Parts: sequence; C-alpha cells; structure tokens
Amino acid sequence: MRRRFGFGRKRCSSSSGTFSRNRLAFPRPRRLLLEPLEERTLLNGDGIPAFGDQVTYDVGNYPFSVALGDLNGDDVLDIVAANQSDQTVSVLLGNLNATYTSQTAFEVGFHPMAVALGDVDGDGALDIVTANNTEFTWTGIVSVLLGNGDGTFASHVTFGGGQGSYSVGLGDLNGDGALDIVTAEYDSGAVFVFLGNGDGTFAERESYRYPNPFWARAAFLGDLNGDGALDIVTDCGHMMLGNGDGTFANPRSYGGSGYAALDDVDGDGALDIVTASSGNVIVRLGHGDGMFDDPVGYDGPVGYDGSSNAHRVRVGDVNSDEVPDIVPLGRGAFPEYHGTISVLPGNGDGTFGEYESYDVGRFPYGLALGDVNGNGALDAVTANSYDDTVSVLLGTVESLTHRPAGPTILPVDAIRFHFPADMDTASFSVGDDIVSFTGPAGSLILQR
Repeated sequence: MRRRFGFGRKRCSSSSGTFSRNRLAFPRPRRLLLEPLEERTLLNGDGIPAFGDQVTYDVGNYPFSVALGDLNGDDVLDIVAANQSDQTVSVLLGNLNATYTSQTAFEVGFHPMAVALGDVDGDGALDIVTANNTEFTWTGIVSVLLGNGDGTFASHVTFGGGQGSYSVGLGDLNGDGALDIVTAEYDSGAVFVFLGNGDGTFAERESYRYPNPFWARAAFLGDLNGDGALDIVTDCGHMMLGNGDGTFANPRSYGGSGYAALDDVDGDGALDIVTASSGNVIVRLGHGDGMFDDPVGYDGPVGYDGSSNAHRVRVGDVNSDEVPDIVPLGRGAFPEYHGTISVLPGNGDGTFGEYESYDVGRFPYGLALGDVNGNGALDAVTANSYDDTVSVLLGTVESLTHRPAGPTILPVDAIRFHFPADMDTASFSVGDDIVSFTGPAGSLILQR
C-alpha cells in the first residue's frame, strides 16, 4: 500500500477555533509543518528521549515542590511552586509560546513542602493543596486555596494539626466523586486521610500508623491490586490496600523505600512501583494483586562528584513511543549542588535503557512532567531550592503517530523519521517550503 504524507503551509485548528500559525508567536524558521494523509507511526532519530536547554523563572524562597495544571482555563499548563522558606506558593501562568508570566505569590501554611492541584470544590477550576512542615507549631499540616478559574485564588484554609509532611496526594478514596487528601506525618510515621465533602471542606482526619513509624515522609496513591479502589504506598516501604470506602487495611511492607512513582511500566495492566532510593532507581513490577517482583536497580543521575544522587522520580512517555520512561531528579553534589534530570527510556517490558542527563538548577527538589507547549511531547519542570527558581525544559517530539486529522507543527529546523521497513520517496508528497527531501533506507529527512 502506498503511504503518503503531505507537507505544506496549512491552518491549524484548536478547541478555541481556527487560528493561523502567526498567532502562535513561533518564529517561522524554527517550524516544520507535517500533515498526514494516512495513519503511520514515525520515529524521530533513534527514539531516544531528549530535552532542550533549561529556561529559568524566579519564584519564592527555597522552592521545594512544583505542579502543573491549567489554572485559568486557556488550555495551557501553568506552574505552581511551593516555597518552603517564605510560606507561599508561586503561580506562573503559561503562554502559548511556552513562556511564563512573572510569579504571583499566595500565602499558605508554615513551610510548604509539597503541592498538588485538583478541583476539590467541584466548580471546574483547579485548586491548590499544600503539605506543610509545621515542626512543633501544630498550625496545620494541610493548606487549601480554592481557585477562581482565572489564575487567582482565595485565601488559604489550613487544617489538620501535626508536625509536618513532605508530600500530598489527591484522589477519590471513597467513591463519592469528591477529591480526598492523603499525607504522611514524618515524625510519627502516621498516614493522614482527609475525606472531602466536595465543597472544598474536609472531614476530620483519620490516622493510620505503621509498626515501625520512623521517617515516613510521603504517601503516594494508586490501585495496586486492581479492585478499583485507591491504595497507599509510603516512602518508608509500606503499603495499605484501600477498601473503597475511605478506609484502609493494615499496613504491610512491599520490600522497598524511597520516593515513589506508580505506573504500568511493562504494559501488563498492573501498576508497578518505581522509586528513587540511595541515589539509584529501583523498579518493582506488580502482579496486579498487591504483590511485586524482586527489585531491579538502575544507575541514577551522576553528580559532579561521580556519585548517583537520584532522590525524586517521575514516570511518563517522554519520547512518545507509547511506552513509559523513567525520569529521576538528581539533587547534585556538595558544595554547588548542580542538579540534573535524567531519562531512562523504557523498552515496554519493564526494563530500561541507559540514561541521558540534562542540567537544571541547584539542589532541585521538585519535578513535574507535562506538555507545556502543546507539541505532543512531555516537558519537564523542576523546583530549584538553592536558586529560588523553576527550570522549564522543553521535550523534543521523538515519535509521533500521524493520522489524517490535521497538520502537526514541529519545533525543529530539520527532522529525520525512521520507519519499520525501507520505503522510497514515491511514498511521500512534499510542499514547497521543504528544501531537502531524501530517502529511502527506511528514513525520511526534511530540512528547511
């Protein structure tokens, strides 16, 4: 069968209507336009994920966590950073060209250590929830700022006395359609559950304590046993299976520790646990019943002193091949603490290739993944504690499945596509704005 792709000058459509390329504010020499005439999967280069150089934006004092979400309804991801030392969150609204406005600060509780975004009052606007390190002030372990839908927020409400947490998770734990809050108090080892009322308020917390309650700082949510109810994993190596009504079974060990990401990395339909532990990345494949394989370790990002220093981790399809990749965050080494993010490309079977690393700011603590420029590739945002900045690294489009549904704009000067089999140039049609078109040998190179 003949495979044809058209390349030329077209108009792009979006959910807000039809607009021309000029309104996107991207310089024309940096854009290639690809319009598919038939469905076909293309791989740019060899499929290795890649990020561009970081661009930094000022936030508050000692940012410790970062989250992405559309706060003002313009279909562009915005940035929220939790600033530990000045008791604020910084909101940076995104523009269509992947730049951000100057920060707007909103007060929260004492020493915010983590931030999450979700619609906790059901009005369709994202709200901000922080976990606070209250030390011995007992002034409230959680703060909630209700969003107005335009990027601004009401004054925070702080509740749930405790000594502090390093994480906050949002999810519907009891099936009532309202978001609930999960956090962990690091001194007592208790996991706190706040069931939401659906109007931005929450019930009194329920506490779950571990047999060895030492240094449980974080809690993570996911359905580990496939029963439709969210379960809890903590960074101290315990898990609690949810009953679906907002209560949980007794905690038990899953055999690991460290900050976790829960995702199906081997494609079997069961969530797996990926952790950053002792500077390395650890993968435990899940069976779908709450049980896991023995751990498999991968080297984390290497700092300037030559040691692995991964201490946070995210999972996402960075190279758009429909296979999850692992993105660990390295905090850097003494004395400068130059941070990095790395990408371990997934093979689809729960194994991963060698990592590529990219520079970010100093002593980064927070990491979020999302498509901030709308090109179909995941981008990375870090919270850099020692620089009082966030770094934005735009991801390149490394693979795309093209369908006859409109053109795709590619943010490159030249792009090479690889195909599963050899193809000749007669399989493609090109527009006048392409000055180089070569093949076959299973590849297609386009150059302005």
